[in-house]
Amino acid sequence: MTASSFKFEQTQPLEYTGRPSDRLEDLISPIKNEIWSAVLRMPPYRKNYVYLSPAIEKAHRLPQILSIYAFVYYLGSVTRYRPYFFEDLLNRADGAHIEELISNVPQQFLFLIASEFAGREVAHAPIV
Repeated sequence: MTASSFKFEQTQPLEYTGRPSDRLEDLISPIKNEIWSAVLRMPPYRKNYVYLSPAIEKAHRLPQILSIYAFVYYLGSVTRYRPYFFEDLLNRADGAHIEELISNVPQQFLFLIASEFAGREVAHAPIV
């Protein structure tokens, strides 16, 4: 498999006065739901992924924060009302992936939602 590089080009330029960083949120907003971030403990503190899904799938894909919320809500419902089914989920072939999500998603959600409210990137303090 070969790695591909993609370029995003804006067809209508975004004007700014003063600092370009003041308009960064406006620049990113059209593609924000295409970019998913993983919050890391070491530099670069964020790893971004672009998922270019087929058009039919794109209509049903949720933004990252909403996806995390729905996943945790579902697991909370399962563990409360059908705890026997939770064990079945973990014993499936993809159970290791679910365990990994349970381990990492709450912390990811915390930093992603903090970044959303702050309007800037919020990351871990550096490990020294």
